[in-house]
Amino acid sequence: LERETILELDNRGLTQLSGPYSEAVFGVPTNVDPHELYTQDMAAIVLRIVEHEGPIYDEEIVTRVRTLWSKGRAGSRIHDAVARAIRALETNKSCIRVDRCLMLPNCDVRVRNRANVMSPTLRKPEHLPTVEIHAAILSVLQASHGAARSEIPTAVARLFGFQATSPQLKTLIDSQVQRLVLSGRIQEMNGTLKAV
Repeated sequence: LERETILELDNRGLTQLSGPYSEAVFGVPTNVDPHELYTQDMAAIVLRIVEHEGPIYDEEIVTRVRTLWSKGRAGSRIHDAVARAIRALETNKSCIRVDRCLMLPNCDVRVRNRANVMSPTLRKPEHLPTVEIHAAILSVLQASHGAARSEIPTAVARLFGFQATSPQLKTLIDSQVQRLVLSGRIQEMNGTLKAV
């Protein structure tokens, strides 16, 4: 018999396991271009973005900086300015990098629904931070007291606000389930996965 745990959970509020994704919006000194800022000033702006949106990919930070300055595109000078700011934040340990994403040290990773985001890149599977995928998988398993491996991709995709689970998204989630199994954070018993 096929287990219906996830489907029952979905009806009772799978969506309650995630909150809406909120993009950082705040005032910046628009009287100067972003690349003209001192590195420490750009680092302060990047830190605010990471505090609000971390874990977050570098490319998304560049997009946010471009948006804060109402720029149509980000050229190499903006990319370089953001890269210098990120290096400064990593050097002074204000931010850490986990699987190519920037985040605050020792922060709790929240699962965020991307259904209503403005930035189109946030809805790309390859822009989902792995630590956030892990948090989503674990929260689904804890809320449903275990699940079959085949049930997890759809449930996790819903948490992120995806109505359909593309092959790329399914492969990505499956690979992270396997990573959690190998690391011992998930146990598989009689075809059922459970968070340890």
